[in-house]
Amino acid sequence: MKINHAEDYRAMRQKAYPPIGDQLDAVMKLANVLGAYGIALPLETREWIEACQKVKDQYPKY
Repeated sequence: MKINHAEDYRAMRQKAYPPIGDQLDAVMKLANVLGAYGIALPLETREWIEACQKVKDQYPKY
């Protein structure tokens, strides 16, 4: 009998994905571009973009 002790796929995926902050930043940039091209975004998405942009403006990169 052969026993397979494979690591849980969820843990492996979590290690392999980029940091969540980088993922959220990419999604925000995508939503910004879609909005700039006139694509209607849900109110919640627009509010989220504005909230994130407020933080970026408050704490700019050097």
